[in-house]
Amino acid sequence: QLSVPVIERVMDARLAGSSLEAGLKDVGDLRAFIAGDGILTFLDAPWTPVFLAFMWFLHPALGMVGIAGAVLLFCAALANDFLTRRKGQDAAAALRRSQAAVGQFVDGAETLRSLGMTEPGLRRWEQTQQSLMDIQTRLLRRTTIIGSLSRSLRLALQVAVLGLGAYLVLRRELTPGSMIAASILLSRALAPIERSIGAWRSLVSARTARRNLMKLFADTRSIQPTGVTLPRPQGRLKLENLHYRAPGTSQALLNAIGFDVEPGQTCGVIGPSGSGKTTLCRLIVGVLQPSLGHVRLDGAEIWNWPSDELGQHVGYLPQQIELFPGTIAENIARLRDVDSDAVIAAAQLAGIHEMILRLPNGYRTEVGPHGARISRGQCQRIALARALFGDPPLIVLDEPNTGLDGEGEVALFNVLQQLKARGRTVVVISHQTNLLRTADHILFLREGSVSMFGT
Repeated sequence: QLSVPVIERVMDARLAGSSLEAGLKDVGDLRAFIAGDGILTFLDAPWTPVFLAFMWFLHPALGMVGIAGAVLLFCAALANDFLTRRKGQDAAAALRRSQAAVGQFVDGAETLRSLGMTEPGLRRWEQTQQSLMDIQTRLLRRTTIIGSLSRSLRLALQVAVLGLGAYLVLRRELTPGSMIAASILLSRALAPIERSIGAWRSLVSARTARRNLMKLFADTRSIQPTGVTLPRPQGRLKLENLHYRAPGTSQALLNAIGFDVEPGQTCGVIGPSGSGKTTLCRLIVGVLQPSLGHVRLDGAEIWNWPSDELGQHVGYLPQQIELFPGTIAENIARLRDVDSDAVIAAAQLAGIHEMILRLPNGYRTEVGPHGARISRGQCQRIALARALFGDPPLIVLDEPNTGLDGEGEVALFNVLQQLKARGRTVVVISHQTNLLRTADHILFLREGSVSMFGT
């Protein structure tokens, strides 16, 4: 049950540009500790003083030996924690770096092969892996040494109790049965402490996972529905004194941005690279939260809408296109239950209905990492259809002509004209002047500030 909210928080952290690394692995570490033997070991610990009390009842000398043994083993457990805590954290961090490096190299396989970077890339990953193995080896060595010492100590205590018990039997201060009982009680009393040393690595991992998840939940927003369902907006977009700073930085990416776009109007956004155009798009669609100022849709603050509800009224084509595992129809339908009429209507508006029908399985063609290989231009146009799905009143397009051929650019221009005719509000980032011919307003950004806004 924790996995879903964790994924939501990880996505929020990633969208905000945070470097938080907590996630499902932390949930897995917690689950493994709770479902495994580790938690049972610590639940058995309260029985230790009970067994020691019974030993004291049999004979005070036996109780003193048991208490001394428990204290020594407890000190060994504390030493184990002191010597392995930092190494355990270092090992967890090194494992994350290694896994991240593998993912980056696999995703960039084409670049590595084409530019002759395979060997240096693998060598760099091997160095990361070697560092991980060194840390894990040192951690395992320390845990093994302390575990061996604790087992030796427990066996020595067992021998000491039997020897003391035999001495007390000879002095007629103890019966043979009580001697055997004392040995069993000592074994039961020390078992949780000894097992805790073996389970300490899982405890350290669970403790680190809990700390990561607490930080994740503290540093990211909680998605809370407003409780009031707002009506479908008409598309009046208003930005008021909008500022944005990335988390952990003092430099503002956007400064005092303000403009209005009415339904049926198109606003073209231009500017040099790094001027804040993509950041502006992400603020408009509610992906990022402004540091100061407001983004309003029909007068309502964008962040007052639950994200799923807002998404039904917004069409967004990001600069980096992602098609998710599933069919083309499911991707266009935004991974919801497929409404065939709405999917086909969006595809026809985007001008890709015929292109999809030419694919071997049509709308049922699987895409994503393990699906059919389709071109970048086809991905771009499918993502455009996804943005148009449901006929949203606000459409934001970030470099929509990327990867398109001549036919695709003509289709995109026709889409912009049809959206204007339907009374939809459109914000489009593009350096292509032919796409901006449909724009009613042009916003020129430079270094995060409005350099010009006009018709």
